[in-house]
Amino acid sequence: DFGGTWHHVPVQEEAGYAPAVAKFRGKYYLCTSGGPLSVADSPTGPFRTLGRFDLASFSSDPQMPQTLDPALFVDGDRLYLYWGCCAKPKSVWDVELDPADPRRALAPGSAVCLVEFDREKYPWLVNLIEGAWVFKRDGMYYLTYVTYGTEDSRYCWCAMKGAGPLGPFVPQKRN
Repeated sequence: DFGGTWHHVPVQEEAGYAPAVAKFRGKYYLCTSGGPLSVADSPTGPFRTLGRFDLASFSSDPQMPQTLDPALFVDGDRLYLYWGCCAKPKSVWDVELDPADPRRALAPGSAVCLVEFDREKYPWLVNLIEGAWVFKRDGMYYLTYVTYGTEDSRYCWCAMKGAGPLGPFVPQKRN
């Protein structure tokens, strides 16, 4: 309906861009690129800010990027965060979040790199990777992302398949 029924969802801090929302344990969690994690009882708010993700609890790897283009994924009673949006050697990351404090990793240092920016292994990676997203179908997990940048005519969608939410993920043949 061209936005006729869209709702503006106010948050208490600057929200940033690329919002992700997930329903987990009866609450709605909202995060954005580099922004704080917020929670509400309804997908339309009002949202209460919990604070920024504790990156030190995720990993001490200096190549780990900030939580840009975040995606939240709920798998049963578990909550995961995927992020990336970069052309660093390690480009798409995942961590299982602590249900008691979803700003932190469930296990300290447990973030894993799912996609390395390796042009020999993944020849379609020419520019940055962004927009990581995960879904589950028939017991398999699918990690999707895009590469190049929206301003480029070679902008493409890529998909990988894995047996679990932390991978390992194998690229589809026609990326």
